[in-house]
Amino acid sequence: MSVVNEASAETGGPNRTPRSEIRPAVSANRKKEPVLLLDLSTSMNWGAADEYGPEWPDAGSRRAIVIEALHGLVRVLEREDSEAAAEQADGSDELGGLMTHGFGNRDPDEQPVMLTLVVTDGEADDWREFEPVLEKATAKRVFVVAIVGSGRKHDATVVAYRAAARKNLARDKFGKGHVAVVSFDAVTDPGEIALDLITLVS
Repeated sequence: MSVVNEASAETGGPNRTPRSEIRPAVSANRKKEPVLLLDLSTSMNWGAADEYGPEWPDAGSRRAIVIEALHGLVRVLEREDSEAAAEQADGSDELGGLMTHGFGNRDPDEQPVMLTLVVTDGEADDWREFEPVLEKATAKRVFVVAIVGSGRKHDATVVAYRAAARKNLARDKFGKGHVAVVSFDAVTDPGEIALDLITLVS
């Protein structure tokens, strides 16, 4: 998939986060260590615009759309990884990019921001257990939650995670939020999702 540099028209359902509201989750001048958590539950096989729509491996399934969107995103995340060069200095091809899990022993001020991108459809039975994790996000542990799909459970998950993001904002002594929740309600264009995710993590 090739990610177009120009922003395409906004598509999706009524609960889709407007593209005009999507901004980088971490400022460009801060070092970032990207992490991707991808929901691979059975419901990701359902249709993106209609939960009774085409199922995996159809191109209209949630899984197919997300996989296609991630191709361009992964290339960008690898470039955003401020730790990759140091981790690959000994000649390793396996460290850096999305394969890295730790920072080593550093002064906390020198550690990069752990930028965690969570791509889900919100259909998992244990999604509420993730709310407390979001509420405790910090300037060094930032979360971007991208919710694909559509329907009642999608909408309930968006509302719950946005509430967790508001609680996180209220807990911060400087009034800064460290959680971005984006709804891709009924969006079926992988390129559109990729561009918005790139904006969030760049």
